[in-house]
Amino acid sequence: MSLVDVAVVIPTHNRRLMLEEALNSVLAQSFDGTIRIIVVDDCSQDDTADVIRQRYPQVNLIPLPHNVGAYAARNRAIELTNSRYVAFLDSDDLWEPDYLTIQIDALAGHDRSFCVSDVVIWRVDTKQKEVNQQQPNVQRYGSAFHHLLVGGSFICTPSSVVFPSTLFMEVGQFNESLRIAGDTDFYLRCFLAGYAPIYTKQSLVIWREHGNQLTHRKNDGLRMQERLIRAQEYYPLIAKQEAIVSLQQIQAEIYLTFAGKHCANHAFGQWLRLALQSARYFSWLYTLQQMIRQIKRLLMRDLIEKLIFRKTIFLEKIRV
Repeated sequence: MSLVDVAVVIPTHNRRLMLEEALNSVLAQSFDGTIRIIVVDDCSQDDTADVIRQRYPQVNLIPLPHNVGAYAARNRAIELTNSRYVAFLDSDDLWEPDYLTIQIDALAGHDRSFCVSDVVIWRVDTKQKEVNQQQPNVQRYGSAFHHLLVGGSFICTPSSVVFPSTLFMEVGQFNESLRIAGDTDFYLRCFLAGYAPIYTKQSLVIWREHGNQLTHRKNDGLRMQERLIRAQEYYPLIAKQEAIVSLQQIQAEIYLTFAGKHCANHAFGQWLRLALQSARYFSWLYTLQQMIRQIKRLLMRDLIEKLIFRKTIFLEKIRV
């Protein structure tokens, strides 16, 4: 394969209709460099492979005989990219036409960097859209490392990141042993290797949120365990590079983060259980302070929702 400017890697599994929309958003790019599109069909049971072969002959199709998951599927394509840059696009996401142009232009002249755009989160079920500014919350966490360990990835989808291909030779590929949060693990390794993100601060990706994703709330238990394991693994390496709070506080914050999710959903038994787990790692006073804050946020949210509901009912009565 000849060297191209950017390879676009799209893993997919049983999402033929969404995949076609994603592909069309790639083909509509204004980027004037050379592009290689690689679709990894992760053993789909629909007609994905046939449709790609018939309708998109310019696409490099890698059909896998067994389902291996998104991380392993991306790795299969990385090995075949032969490009200056690698851009990932999940098959249920979409790019704005100037995505590649803006991202790659931002990387020019920066050797140890990768580029991150903002994302429009489109909640398919409710038809709601909101912009997610993809940067670490340093006011809450203090640093990108702290955010990645406790809050998980502040980059909600790999579809918003463009990497120089040389990064993979130094950092490695995605950890295929992980079922969830493999992208967070990968970003931690990028930061530890000295690669710095460039934030274009432009909403160039549409991330379609739906119930079939591993990022869905039903996977929170698995996600919490992965964060606890990751903190234990990476904390010693991070502590050598920057001043960070203790590992015990990191572990306590992870429990409290997921306790807060249960509190927000009025699942008070689960909330109390995880909050008590937090107190095993750090001080009771700290845990109690965080629990009080979570209850206050819940009460304020519920109050606002009630006021909005009453206002809506009142306005409807006036119209009648």
